[in-house]
Amino acid sequence: MTKTKAFIALFTIGCCILLSAKAQTAFKYPSRLQFETYFKSRSAGLQKKLYEMALKRELTPYRTDSLASVYSKEEFAERGSNTLIDGSKLVFSPNDLKGIWFLKTYNKNFNTEQQNTEMKALCLVFQPKFGGALANPYPMVWFSRDELKSKLNASDFRYLLLLYNFASEGERNWIYQHDFENAYFLNLFYGKSIVKTDSVLYKEISMMLSSNYCFISDISQDFSAGKPDQYFVMDMNNKRRLPMEDIGKTYYTPVTVFLNTDAKDPRIGKDTVYNDPVRIGNVNTAVMNDSTGLLMHFEYSFIYGQNRLGNFQIPRSIFTHFEAAEISLWYIEDFFRWGTKK
Repeated sequence: MTKTKAFIALFTIGCCILLSAKAQTAFKYPSRLQFETYFKSRSAGLQKKLYEMALKRELTPYRTDSLASVYSKEEFAERGSNTLIDGSKLVFSPNDLKGIWFLKTYNKNFNTEQQNTEMKALCLVFQPKFGGALANPYPMVWFSRDELKSKLNASDFRYLLLLYNFASEGERNWIYQHDFENAYFLNLFYGKSIVKTDSVLYKEISMMLSSNYCFISDISQDFSAGKPDQYFVMDMNNKRRLPMEDIGKTYYTPVTVFLNTDAKDPRIGKDTVYNDPVRIGNVNTAVMNDSTGLLMHFEYSFIYGQNRLGNFQIPRSIFTHFEAAEISLWYIEDFFRWGTKK
């Protein structure tokens, strides 16, 4: 190889290494409050987007959840506006939208072995004004799930779908007539119910994500045992792959404890030493691929032995083996995608 070719080869390799290094960004793992901000802002942005799409007739604005009657372009433009005493009109602003509600329908008989439910539609919510006084939140416009799926980008639709699925599992699954004696039979009578999202829901999901329980505790304790070929971490101390179930065998801290040997006298006994194994707790850092927006790996730092520092890289592939981690992973990636678009 000539000197020129060798130089070009080295230069090319150097550029590839440099580009590779720049292709990823490390972020501190988000806190609960950061996740809450994400949910509130993400939902508010989608509310505004859906409203503007309806104004432009890019989405069909239905009057009710039956999806049988449509607002005309002129009617929808006036929806939510207020006529003042002097006859002028106060035009409705999408910033005044109060949330997103979903229509949950039952598509199987209740007294069968399986009962299936699904999201049929969603509505944007506002608070009408009567004589200057705000009424209770009320559906402003309804959209078909099928049309949302075809008109929205994949990430926006999945955000809404996951939001519905989480909300429909909680106490927010409420009925049309709040004073009815038996909510179950009323739901069955209509074959549908309304599920609403609110700040409490955002807080609950944020707590789940910030604890990253699905990423660490479930995997390391319940799934990795006996499956070393699927659950490897990168041991950065020794530059090697390490099965998660072997972490505690490799990294531990000797702890001296006093063992009492006389039931009558607690002072009599002996010191003994046991090895307290390292357990992966909350991850410290999320490393994202700048070009794809996907997580490359998590990083976890830990103290072991005599105040020695260790570090693991936990690859994305670990979290593709069961649904709960996949959903949490999608939220993490959407969180950072949303952050870069702000």
